[in-house]
Amino acid sequence: VVGTPFPVHRLVSGCMHLLRSAPTLAVAAVAARGRWAVAASSKTAGHQHRRYHVHRGHQHRHQQTRGMATTNAGGTGDDPSLEDSNQRSASQVITDRGGGGGGNVEGRQRQKAATRKAVRQALRALTEEDMRAESASITAHILDAVRVFRGPTDASATSAGDETAAETVRLGLYVHCARLREVDTTPLLRAALAVSHVQLFVPIVDMPLPSPDTDGSANAAAAPPTMRFLRISNLEDDLELKCMGIMEPTELERDGVTPRHNLEASGAPLDLLLMPGLAFDAAGNRLGRGGGYYDAFIERHEATCAARGWTPPPTLALAFSPQMLPVGAVAMEIHDRPVDALATPAGLVGCTPAGVTLVGGT
Repeated sequence: VVGTPFPVHRLVSGCMHLLRSAPTLAVAAVAARGRWAVAASSKTAGHQHRRYHVHRGHQHRHQQTRGMATTNAGGTGDDPSLEDSNQRSASQVITDRGGGGGGNVEGRQRQKAATRKAVRQALRALTEEDMRAESASITAHILDAVRVFRGPTDASATSAGDETAAETVRLGLYVHCARLREVDTTPLLRAALAVSHVQLFVPIVDMPLPSPDTDGSANAAAAPPTMRFLRISNLEDDLELKCMGIMEPTELERDGVTPRHNLEASGAPLDLLLMPGLAFDAAGNRLGRGGGYYDAFIERHEATCAARGWTPPPTLALAFSPQMLPVGAVAMEIHDRPVDALATPAGLVGCTPAGVTLVGGT
């Protein structure tokens, strides 16, 4: 009504009431949000818990089928951290974190990084005695089953009717790096050199150099990784220490003039390739250390074999116990190359028909 005085005291009283109520309203809103977050977290945790047990069940059935252990003994605590590598094996950590990294590229790359971190820490937990014992077991399994290492004087390889015993065999075999905690390949290298019909080829890595049209910055396009295999005949004279502390073949023969024999110039393929890696599963999935050298070489060598009508060589990877993960835990991308067979302390595993033939000795 016009002329009626405005009740200022009521307006002030209402504003004071709202100010006093504001903290209560804010707490209520936070509490409601917190209840939603807890519920969402519980749902996610339940999903991860079910996923973990599915992987563990699959792993258990796989172990029964293969008859070999794929993980180290370890705890099953709720904390997925890597701090106590003696209580939790790398395979358990990777399984807890969700297996193979999902269906997108970024997810697989994140999973690869997590797997590399877990396996490296598990390898550091191995003692020198552990590595010696496991290397010896792996070597014994290979020498017993893979006929490449059987010399022409071996009764099992020169029995009546065996006309293939003295055929030339081209073997690709790396020199292990102790600093990287790789399986010791020295006995295998010496065994191969002792067999007269085996030609031993050892890898040498060519470090990528910036292209002439780049400025050498971190964003400049780098040349693709390359790796060659050069023939050696003596461990003491034909190898030298190269980058990253790895022994590789010298470029020249002992006369200092003659270039060392390059596999890709020999006009023939490898008959068998033994290779390292960082993590594997019994399906043959392989995770390297990130350089991509073996993946690139195998792709190039298989293309050469296809073009010339050659049979590509089977691949056999060597792995310590902590490097074996449950099937599906090794994330793979389109450029990653699986292996045909695995050599572990528990025995040899054929992952493909070619791998089964290889480890079966037929």
